[in-house]
Amino acid sequence: MRWALRLLVAALLLEGLVRVLVVLPPVRDRLWGPEGGELRPRLALACAGLGDDWEYLEHDPALGWQPRRAWQKTTLWGEVGHDATGARLVPGTATEGTRVVLLGDSFTYGADVGNGETWAARLAARRPDLAVTNLGVPGFSLEQILLRWRRDGRPLQPDVVVLGFVESDIDRTGHGHYGRDKPWATLADDGLAWHGQPVPSPEEACRARRLQPWTLLLGRWLVQGTPFAQTTRSERLAVSAAVVETLWREVEATGATFVLLHLPMDSELGLPGAPTRPPVRLQAWAEEHGVPFADPTPALKAALARGVALEKGQHYAPEANDLVAAALAEALPAAAP
Repeated sequence: MRWALRLLVAALLLEGLVRVLVVLPPVRDRLWGPEGGELRPRLALACAGLGDDWEYLEHDPALGWQPRRAWQKTTLWGEVGHDATGARLVPGTATEGTRVVLLGDSFTYGADVGNGETWAARLAARRPDLAVTNLGVPGFSLEQILLRWRRDGRPLQPDVVVLGFVESDIDRTGHGHYGRDKPWATLADDGLAWHGQPVPSPEEACRARRLQPWTLLLGRWLVQGTPFAQTTRSERLAVSAAVVETLWREVEATGATFVLLHLPMDSELGLPGAPTRPPVRLQAWAEEHGVPFADPTPALKAALARGVALEKGQHYAPEANDLVAAALAEALPAAAP
């Protein structure tokens, strides 16, 4: 019975705290006030499934989110910055030459490292004849990658388009991932059917889920909102394959060359404790479609055997990014005009 009494007392104390924060005007206005409220924006982000990465990202009704436009800051990663279109800065890249557009998620964007340590920047250093644009976006699914190509990549009229493929991108296919609202696709008779656009802002998503900011005090599990649609891996694989196929056809239709770059995760590198996943037939697909294919996995495994640290945070360290750039640079001569 003691534990029940303690639970009741704790609930009453929490209820009292909520009432103080919500009811007392001085406290209420400071925390939740429409003007100058300090917690409202952060709690709205948390309610929408967003976190600290929203510092360098911003809401985008077409894509869900994208890197903040014209943003630069010295962070724990180093110097991080984006140009006026939200593309990650690539120091030293050529302004003229073979135009290369990079598409992908956080591994392409270069999370956890500075501007000059991404594999995009290391590629530009190895190939001064390339004008590299990095359109990678943390947390993106393959569907969002396709949409960013259509809006931001295709107008650049690239000569080469590189898709940095990470296996976990498949798991992000569907209605939502990380508890975030995003556009998603399903299979249709004439190709892909699109849903979830325009994507609501964090504030709109929070209101739609009928949650008040103070519900966050009751626990993170209360703010997940409406459960996202669940799909099987086979369904996600089917949509992912259709998205990649669509991207390839659209790139080829512009006269550009499509290059598939495999970015192996910890499980594929044999790191201890890494979750195992069924293999994806990337190289076989590339060979079947005549698509140039780059895979740094052998070089990364060899570096691991030498004791080289390849991880920084949850992504590639600069040493790993250099090996990725080397593998891609070797695949590009046949692709670049």
